Amino acid sequence: MAWERYDNNIYDKVVHWFDVIKEELCRSDVLPKNVYNMDETDTMLSMLSSVKVLVGKNDRQNYRGTGKKRTMVTAIECVSASGECLNPIIIWPAFTHRSNWTTYPSSGWF
Repeated sequence: MAWERYDNNIYDKVVHWFDVIKEELCRSDVLPKNVYNMDETDTMLSMLSSVKVLVGKNDRQNYRGTGKKRTMVTAIECVSASGECLNPIIIWPAFTHRSNWTTYPSSGWF
């Protein structure tokens, strides 16, 4: 979390969020098969000419941050409250949007 977004009252906000979501999930028209949790994670596939160095946080030498080329991919997975899993999605790096990447492309949204 970026420090400028940090708030000393975060605990109260988290408690409030859980109160609201509990109330919504207890509604009779909200079915477990329609409630999903989505998680995403980024993975670095390559970093050319890289060296990993473990240093203490007070180390004065500049080991952190390099200008090396990295290849990152994102994996997304979704599981419903009833245990149903959607197929995972892998997002590869790209520079352009291709219309054949979407099932039902519609004009004006991208």
